[in-house]
Amino acid sequence: MKQFLDAAVEAARLAGSIQLEYLDREHDVKLKSVSNLVTEVDVKCERAIIDLLSARFPEHSFLAEEGGESRPG
Repeated sequence: MKQFLDAAVEAARLAGSIQLEYLDREHDVKLKSVSNLVTEVDVKCERAIIDLLSARFPEHSFLAEEGGESRPG
């Protein structure tokens, strides 16, 4: 179980570092629906998290908000 927690903490820190890079920049914002926005930062963070978790747990699948589903190799 500790391996999952360690990976989650690392993924959160990675996403946080990406968010800090974009903190004071203008963002491309896309409308997913009338009240649902997505930025390039959202997509980059999600991709980085999935890449990290997929490398650690290649047999797992992931369902993500912005990019959909990721299935194992």
